[in-house]
Amino acid sequence: MIQMFQIFWEMLSPIFIIILLGYGLQKKFRLDLVSLTKIQLYLFLPSLIFINIVTSELNSDMIIMISCFTIVLFFVLMLLSYIVAKLLRLDRKREKAFINAITLRNQGNYGIPLITLLYSGVAGNFPVDVHMIVYFISNLLLNIFGLYNASSGSYTKKEAFFKILRLPAIHVIVLGFVFKGIQLPIPTPIFSTLSILKGAVVPLALFTLGAQLASIKLSFNSKSLPIATAMRLILSPIIAFAMVKLMGITGIVAEVLIIGASAPTALNSVLFAIEFNGDSEYASESVLITTLLSVITVTFTIMLVR
Repeated sequence: MIQMFQIFWEMLSPIFIIILLGYGLQKKFRLDLVSLTKIQLYLFLPSLIFINIVTSELNSDMIIMISCFTIVLFFVLMLLSYIVAKLLRLDRKREKAFINAITLRNQGNYGIPLITLLYSGVAGNFPVDVHMIVYFISNLLLNIFGLYNASSGSYTKKEAFFKILRLPAIHVIVLGFVFKGIQLPIPTPIFSTLSILKGAVVPLALFTLGAQLASIKLSFNSKSLPIATAMRLILSPIIAFAMVKLMGITGIVAEVLIIGASAPTALNSVLFAIEFNGDSEYASESVLITTLLSVITVTFTIMLVR
């Protein structure tokens, strides 16, 4: 118990303090969440991704292994959540929200700051590099299958494809690998500028997450919500632990993959539900409750893997 408290106090409390600041300021001033999100997605996060790629020491085998792990975990959770939803006899809208609550994890606003702060000063940028691969693959899966799931198929393949192409991360990743592949030097002023912008990702992501949570309305009248919460926060890292053992993944890579698997439900599940007239109330509740309870579950996961 003492060790858990120490992990929370030293590693996780700064994360939740910034989230609470975002929550409080949003309640008081009603900040422009669209602008906050766009600044993060189109400026600060691309800077982090680009710098991490051009300075990364990950080889192609490592990237493939991390990608395979992320894809397999996603589909295992999707299959299990689909089976449980059928057993619970949820209506169509609730079933879609239930599946998204379990399969879509917050690897951006929550995962990136968590891994960055947790491994600060450890092995250079390597832990964050590992997580960035998870983030990229998760984003693709989120925007393909999460989007289809929320819309119940109303989104065409062409629309989904072009929606993915509009993601800034896609272009930055391609550009980063081009620069890295041909070893094209980056002018010092540009590299320094991107490095400064990169440093703002953690506080802005957490602040934005808190501000977004402040806009969520709650009722907690669903009996399936505790099951979805347990599957997202507890079952997911357990499956990830089993997978790293089966795949022979060890060290910091294994730690980052398991901790990333314990992240709360992604905010995109709410956006998808709103956009496609889904069960947005259920989606909102799952995001808030998994984020709050992650204080306990993520702390416990970190204690076990480290």
